[in-house]
Amino acid sequence: MLKCKELTEKYANDYIDQELPLSKKMAIQFHLLMCKHCKQFVKQLTLAKQIITQRTNQQANPLQTDEVKVKSTAERLQKALNKQSK
Repeated sequence: MLKCKELTEKYANDYIDQELPLSKKMAIQFHLLMCKHCKQFVKQLTLAKQIITQRTNQQANPLQTDEVKVKSTAERLQKALNKQSK
């Protein structure tokens, strides 16, 4: 059976990135069913990776983020003006 230390140190990143063979993936899934601490660790690691990826993408393309904000603000203003004119 897979031990907690093995999962967290060796396999967690590859498991999240889906880069493990089926047998190892199944062993990890079984372990996660039994161990709430490792399950929480994998959940937190997944969230951290998602946040880092999102921040990296925003920093790589800050204009796109600003464009989205401007469009969103423009849409809200347009809706408010439409409500006032009715």
